[in-house]
Amino acid sequence: MLRVEVESFVPAALASGKEDPAAVHAQPVAFISARGTELCVVCHTDTGVPVQQAVDTRAHYVAGVGQCCEHCSSEW
Repeated sequence: MLRVEVESFVPAALASGKEDPAAVHAQPVAFISARGTELCVVCHTDTGVPVQQAVDTRAHYVAGVGQCCEHCSSEW
């Protein structure tokens, strides 16, 4: 069995009690570049795939994960 230990990350403002925990989760996670193309969900490089392109026509789209670059999609 593979065991993975994940280190917990707590922002300093949250750890000090100066920020509401719900505010951290309210921050949107955007995988869209300034050009309107998808960023890789793994390494955040620009994939060049337009946001409006249907997912069933995209190269390197991984169901349940999202848009990946060519390198990262080969890892899945």
